[in-house]
Amino acid sequence: MEKFRTLERRIKALANARRLHVLSYLNKHCWTSVSDLADSVPMKIKAMSRHLQILESNGMVDRQRKGKIVLYRVSLPQTKLVKQILSFM
Repeated sequence: MEKFRTLERRIKALANARRLHVLSYLNKHCWTSVSDLADSVPMKIKAMSRHLQILESNGMVDRQRKGKIVLYRVSLPQTKLVKQILSFM
């Protein structure tokens, strides 16, 4: 049953146009800062941080801190899945 709940959470995380836009951008631009992502979508930094938190908690993105800057990329184990999902767009 836990596998189904995990899958349900991931599907819900992906069932959002802005998060799909974020994944599309990250798929093309590895290790991107929150502010660069917020500029590209466009979205306020606080809202972008929340979307990234949801994606990260569901294993879709990785986070790396460099000093005060936080960078994100598509999680390597999820790269193929993300490309498949984005192929429908």
